[in-house]
Amino acid sequence: MKILIIDDHILFAEGMKFLLESFEEEIDIQYASDFKSALKIINTKGFPELILLDINLSETNGLSLIKEFQDLNIWSPILIVSATESHSVAEMALEKGALGFVSKSSDSTTLLHAIKTVMSGNVYTPKIDSNPNNSSKKTKVTSRQYEILCLLSKGLLNKQTAVELNITANTVKAHLHDIYRHYNVNNRTAAVQSAHKSGLLQDPDIQNLR
Repeated sequence: MKILIIDDHILFAEGMKFLLESFEEEIDIQYASDFKSALKIINTKGFPELILLDINLSETNGLSLIKEFQDLNIWSPILIVSATESHSVAEMALEKGALGFVSKSSDSTTLLHAIKTVMSGNVYTPKIDSNPNNSSKKTKVTSRQYEILCLLSKGLLNKQTAVELNITANTVKAHLHDIYRHYNVNNRTAAVQSAHKSGLLQDPDIQNLR
C-alpha cells in the first residue's frame, strides 16, 4: 500500500506515518511538505494509492491542489486531513473532488475508518458537531471566497491574491465586497476574524493583514 502525506507540519506527518505503520505492515508512506515535493515523489515512486492532504499549507490552500492533481491526470483518491472542523470547508473539499474529509482532532479509529472508506472507492462524510454559537450563514461561503479569505489571513494584498488565484484584481475586489456583505463587516481584518470565529479559518495572523 502506497500512501502520500502532504502536510507542512512535520510532527503531525511523522505521527501519522507511525500510526499507519503500526496498523499495516506492508505499507510505503512518503511525506511531502508542498505540491512540488509531492510531484517529485510521484514521479519517482509512481501514483500513490491514497493521498492524505492538509488544507492549511503554508504556501497554498490545499483545496486548490486537488484541481492541480486532476489537471496533471493524477487521480489518486484524496482524503483531506485538516485541523478545521467547519462543515463548509468539508463540503468544499468534497465538491472539488476529495473523497473524504476528517479532522485532525479525530481519534485513530475514526481516521483509519476514513482511510479504508476512501481507499475502497467510497466517500467518507465527516461527522462534525455544529457550534450553536456560530451562525450557519457565516460558514457558507463560496469556494473562491474561501480561497481569498485564506490568502487574506496570510497578509496578501489584492494584486498578490489575484496572481495567486490567476484572476484579476477587480475580481478580487468584487469577491471582497461580497465577503464583507456576507459577514456584515467593512474591512479585511474583520472579515478574517469573523471567518476564524465561525471555524472556517484557523489561527489567522491578523497583524499581517494590510
